[in-house]
Amino acid sequence: MEILKGFDIANGIRLIKPCKIAVAFIGSDYEKYVDNECLRSLDSIVISPTEGSNPKAISKLVNTIGWEKVHFLSRLHAKMYIGKNAAIIGSSNLSKNGLIGDGSGLYEVCVKIESRDEVDEIFNEILNEAQEEFPDERSKQKALDGLYGIYNRRRSAKLEHGSDESMDFKDYDWNANEHFYITWYCDPCTRDYTVETKDFCEKTKDVIENDIAFVENDKIEENKWVLCWRSQKNYDKIDRRENPSWLYIDKIIRNGWEDEVYTKLAIQLKSFSSNRPVPPFEITKKFTDSFRNVIEQEKYEILFNDNPYEASSEDILGIMPNFLADIKKDMTKNGKL
Repeated sequence: MEILKGFDIANGIRLIKPCKIAVAFIGSDYEKYVDNECLRSLDSIVISPTEGSNPKAISKLVNTIGWEKVHFLSRLHAKMYIGKNAAIIGSSNLSKNGLIGDGSGLYEVCVKIESRDEVDEIFNEILNEAQEEFPDERSKQKALDGLYGIYNRRRSAKLEHGSDESMDFKDYDWNANEHFYITWYCDPCTRDYTVETKDFCEKTKDVIENDIAFVENDKIEENKWVLCWRSQKNYDKIDRRENPSWLYIDKIIRNGWEDEVYTKLAIQLKSFSSNRPVPPFEITKKFTDSFRNVIEQEKYEILFNDNPYEASSEDILGIMPNFLADIKKDMTKNGKL
């Protein structure tokens, strides 16, 4: 047995090349400590899908190795890294705080064990319990959705800090979560905010950076992103004068917009700009070109439907996996992915 601390923990994990991992939390920088070659050779990784784990890191991990190798156990607090010939157990999560080792993170201590028998037995107990709690991909996706909600609320409340960068679209996997909407807008109109919206701004002394209106019974939520794009007036083609863009829903005001149909107002507030979570992925020129190609295909005509009672946000969420997959196919076909 060898006691490890500081830099020795991360170096030890790299050297044993773990094929099984169980950690309470995973951070956005996990790849600095377990590279993709090692990840792809993993048999299983078990993580707690609770506050402390970074949902974007889990999404990226799932995109790399698949849901069949990623497991969740809510009450997991153990930290185990098991290689073919040795194992490291102790206090270090798979994150910068747990593994940086230069004194800027947490003070961690682990032990390296040459014999794997007992460690394997404990890991299998953890894995079996995880498979009972979250037995299939659907249950794991639901847990990840909930973790995204916690993460976004903390960022909006200025409780979550970090240097997250927007994900490259090629690494984005809709199957991991359903945490953004998509909707069109047309030419700027002359309608105004209602008294409710004006009162909100007056009371909070806040400024509306951006907004978009929905039908009153549309089931949209705060702390979600919206991918907005501009439609031509006849609602059958995308207006190529403007690129798609992200809007973050900091606040929803019912009866917030002067309109007969689109009355529920989703607003992005200036005061939250410095602590807002990053968008699901970066909107690049390559993405925009393929987005425009795919959205005008007949099978996605629901995205152009100007009758809000025939195409709700929930209906559109149902086609998003195929829609985003087709954008990736178009980008690949045109050498842009």
